[in-house]
Amino acid sequence: MEDRVPLTQAQDQSPTQAEKEAEAPGHQGLWQGTLGYMDDINYHRMADLLEISYEDRKDQHLAEKLSLLTDWAKEQTKSDDRIQQYQALKNLTSGLGYQMKGKELATKLYQWIRLDLDRKRIEAKQELLK
Repeated sequence: MEDRVPLTQAQDQSPTQAEKEAEAPGHQGLWQGTLGYMDDINYHRMADLLEISYEDRKDQHLAEKLSLLTDWAKEQTKSDDRIQQYQALKNLTSGLGYQMKGKELATKLYQWIRLDLDRKRIEAKQELLK
């Protein structure tokens, strides 16, 4: 009987949550409650609407561009409806006269939106200086 560990000692030796996380460092993603952009269904839906190939979707820079496009469209439409957001992007595409699709279209729209946002920011700063 001397070789047995008392119950209180056995319970105290169980690993804590912090120790469990330390044993498996670097494990991120679904288990932590955060999704990567390749796991986000809305990212793929917007990429589908812009006709971006699956291989191009793996590019981190393209994901950032689509994120900005989506945020801009949300701001323009004041809606979370992705169809209205896509319509805003489609209207912009038509207004600019672009005939391309896929990654090239996303890049051109991103460039235009960034320049437009920069212009608005500069104009706001100019107004403050008057």
